Amino acid sequence: MLTGTAARQWSTTLDRSFLAVIEAHGLEEQPDARAFGAHVEKAVTDRWEDLCGTWGADALPRPGRRTIYDAGFRTAGEVVGVDFKSKDLADGRYSDGGVCSVGNLLRFYESGATFFITEVGYTLTGRTATFSYVRTAPFHALPAPLYRIENLGTGQVRLNATLQSCWGEIEWDRSLPGFLDLFLGLAEEHYDRVARAAEARATTLARYRASGYRALGRL
Repeated sequence: MLTGTAARQWSTTLDRSFLAVIEAHGLEEQPDARAFGAHVEKAVTDRWEDLCGTWGADALPRPGRRTIYDAGFRTAGEVVGVDFKSKDLADGRYSDGGVCSVGNLLRFYESGATFFITEVGYTLTGRTATFSYVRTAPFHALPAPLYRIENLGTGQVRLNATLQSCWGEIEWDRSLPGFLDLFLGLAEEHYDRVARAAEARATTLARYRASGYRALGRL
């Protein structure tokens, strides 16, 4: 897994390449940030093999629907996956902070691969996007307050804030064991909360049944 100087260098390389592609593409407004993110992703992945050649890396095949990254490559024996996200800087616009499920994230890291998040911040002039920044960082190195797990499916990993807002706090030298110690603690706390909530709901339903279905209470 890429850490330290190697992770920093790849972050810089990816940022510069992605920004050049996106600005040259002349993207237009989409219905929301999720759709815009897909638009950005397509602009970059359509050039993916050329970009990988520029980096001296081997492009990986387009990932399937259940893969946690949008595009990937192999460099010096390291597998790298990149997930693209967009941030509309206008107030009140939707911004997608979802990443993937807890299980899929952990299985990805079991393989020894590196997972990067690329965030594109933009504003709109008419129907044309003007890019304010592109930030790419390894997911395992993000500051702890950014990680959140929501009760969707078996647990959905999300981000609490933008990469731009915490750029100076990224822990580039964090190891995989260091990340797993941190993340598994968050996951265990999440599942404990879910279990307590489920038990409380089951108790409420039992009382509802015992009341003759007249006093449901709060689920």
